[in-house]
Amino acid sequence: MKRLQGKLAIITGVSRSKGIGSAVARALVGEGADIFFTHWSTYDGRQSYGAEYQWPAVFSEELSSYGVRAESMELD
Repeated sequence: MKRLQGKLAIITGVSRSKGIGSAVARALVGEGADIFFTHWSTYDGRQSYGAEYQWPAVFSEELSSYGVRAESMELD
């Protein structure tokens, strides 16, 4: 059994594929945690780096492929 199996991690600010939030989520999934993350594409869209509008859905699928539950919500 993995150390965080059966636990839920809530991570805010997972809007980009190369961001800290995404890295934290991947690390926690590696320990077996289920993930709920927030993102705010509206904010990222105003920044010079732009928004990755499809990223949250793609990332949820990626995380779920490791056998954990993964959900997200756009939230400021």
